[in-house]
Amino acid sequence: MKRVGLVLFFFAGFNSLWPIDVDAGFGVNFGYNYSNIKAIKETAGSFEQGYGSGGIGQYIFFDFTYLEASMNFFFSNTSLKHHEGLVEYGGFSGDYNLNGVLLGMGLLLKYPFDLNSVIFYPLFGFEGNFYISQSFSKDYDWDDAKKGAAYGEPEGWNSFWLRFGAGADYFLSGGLFLRGELIFDLKVPNGLDSAYMKNERFVQANFSDPQFFGAGVTFRLAAGFKVPYILGLPQAPRAVPAPSVQKEKKPAPQKPAAPKRRDPNVYVPQEE
Repeated sequence: MKRVGLVLFFFAGFNSLWPIDVDAGFGVNFGYNYSNIKAIKETAGSFEQGYGSGGIGQYIFFDFTYLEASMNFFFSNTSLKHHEGLVEYGGFSGDYNLNGVLLGMGLLLKYPFDLNSVIFYPLFGFEGNFYISQSFSKDYDWDDAKKGAAYGEPEGWNSFWLRFGAGADYFLSGGLFLRGELIFDLKVPNGLDSAYMKNERFVQANFSDPQFFGAGVTFRLAAGFKVPYILGLPQAPRAVPAPSVQKEKKPAPQKPAAPKRRDPNVYVPQEE
């Protein structure tokens, strides 16, 4: 009996301290990203490698008012184009396709604004994408010295991205809402990119400053629910209330008073 009373006591205390906003949900995401490494030197030649990835996936999220944590499974197709035109080693070109399944995990900071039935918020954070499986449409036909050790290993294709964008929640009834987010990504060079830029042949050719660029865009659509509402717990304000503009009420126009009627039985002296 004492144990039951202790549990109820802690539950009551937890319930009184709970008023924080927690959301959860699941949805789909669509994304595309592109990476490119390029260098040109008149005395040595040029090299360039670019690859674009696109696909669709499913994701779940947990939202704590100012922080969104998410995990997604992404099915992607990558098209890689490689070209070398080195004076010393000659030319080489190759096109490859890579199919893979990725696990993505990310954290996004957010600052929500309450616009009545819609919550709007900017986003900033990062995400890591990790290959669970991958397969090439055809084998590489160049030796290990050319392609670098990271090319054939799944961990060489893993990537990290800086993210920024915006999102909005549209509230339905019963603590349910719809969520849409548009996110732009900037890539940190991964193992594949680093190995390619540090390739021994390029270093010997004095390509000291290869140019790297990696960016992408992601659109996410999800359905979510408010955890405190489902559990019957107190709820905290979801966002910073938008400033309200109150219009000054103008006084209603008054009708002019009707002139008083003169009583014919009352004598009113006239001024001369």
